[in-house]
Amino acid sequence: MLSLSGTLLLGAVFASASLGATSVIRSRLPLPVTARDVPRLVLPDSGWVTAGDGAHVRITGLPAGASITLRARRTVLVSRWADSVYVNDTVVVESWARYAATRSGNVDIDRAAPLDGSWSGRDPLGLFWSMRRVAASSPTELSRERNRIELKVFVGDRPPLEGSLRLRLSGRPLVSRVVIAPGLVGAFVAPRDAQRVPVVIALHGSEGGDTLSNVELATRFAARGYAAFAVSYVAYPWNGGLPGVPTAFDSIAVETLDRARAWLATRPEVDSSRTVVWGVSKGGELAMVTAARRRWPRAVIGCVPSDVMWAGYGRDPAPGEVLTSWSDNGARLPAIPYDDYADVFAGRATPRQVHDRSRANHPADAERARIPIEASRASLLLLGAEQDEVWASGSMVRSLTQTLRVARPQLSAESTVYPDAGHGICGLGTSPVATFGDTASGVAIGTAKAGADAWQRTVRFLTEAMPPTPKPAPARASERRK
Repeated sequence: MLSLSGTLLLGAVFASASLGATSVIRSRLPLPVTARDVPRLVLPDSGWVTAGDGAHVRITGLPAGASITLRARRTVLVSRWADSVYVNDTVVVESWARYAATRSGNVDIDRAAPLDGSWSGRDPLGLFWSMRRVAASSPTELSRERNRIELKVFVGDRPPLEGSLRLRLSGRPLVSRVVIAPGLVGAFVAPRDAQRVPVVIALHGSEGGDTLSNVELATRFAARGYAAFAVSYVAYPWNGGLPGVPTAFDSIAVETLDRARAWLATRPEVDSSRTVVWGVSKGGELAMVTAARRRWPRAVIGCVPSDVMWAGYGRDPAPGEVLTSWSDNGARLPAIPYDDYADVFAGRATPRQVHDRSRANHPADAERARIPIEASRASLLLLGAEQDEVWASGSMVRSLTQTLRVARPQLSAESTVYPDAGHGICGLGTSPVATFGDTASGVAIGTAKAGADAWQRTVRFLTEAMPPTPKPAPARASERRK
């Protein structure tokens, strides 16, 4: 068992000696003034913020109605395709917003709507997702830590208030364990003091699982008070593979999640009767299959999911064989075969085009491969993207929602389709516009903005459907007799 007692950064574990303090940065003024007249930049927890929880930045001591401008800068990695490989470039990104102080002389970045800026409306994650690419002020700026965000607040002709935020995955003490057992590999993360709290089984996408990504995925839920198990259900050999984990989408057993739940039932931190399944992309497809074929999930969240089961891949099929992605109790589940997916690798088609034409060209297979979501007994949250470049998650979310409305109107189901967003909406809402492509692109902006909203909807749904509160242990027989 690994004890994460300090501050979990994005991708690394750091010790934090000081938690819970409040940082106050005062503007340097030439003359003594009253406290009300001294602008202050108030930062949370010595500048640490948990990714996905908002900025928690306030400016106080302002004249009522005063105009201020906030600018935030950081460095990020941006991927581009060059010479048949992806290349990562370090770039500088910036967001900004102008506010008017309240009558009490304050501006709360999480709660106030900017007068104008790189985002609009009340949005606690706007400072993060709305960052656009800008020129570096110096070569040394490109070498800054990527989890550090530099802030400047301009108040009239005063010297700017300056401070910084640092993003972390969690601010609470956690315990983490990598699990390698027969038929089950993944990462378990929970609050250190957790006792019989709900658990999230988290499912990665078609990129496959690896140990570090599993820990980070589970941590996003553990940071909100849940126990979490990120399951590796496929791991490719070119990424190193994982012991006992399938190396291709070839009849992957739905029972893998049954084994995860059985393992979780042995943990004192977990109340396995309150299990949520969360899945992204291909993991969203598996989440929908689990919702339809299992009675134990209390809630299921599909982020850019599918309403049908797609063909498997990762090994050469035998003549006439169609690989299927999933199996249940040894039976291969039906699937839509792909029409020349090699066109994607040759640059002749996008993944979305291949999925669309495969479904259109195989209507009988599509009907057999439909996921019978009406069989679910779980509360559902479905999140889709209209401009999805991988598959038509927007229309598939609408299909799932319509099926539920007709067949199971009494079931609690919430769905949102983001009209301007692409496939990458399933993070923590802190990925800036610049990481999704051309800053001027409506889809890049829509994806970054939708990612922030999707994560906040996910947290609200979890809190309402399955609050992260302990469940009392069953009373002993002697206590019940009393």
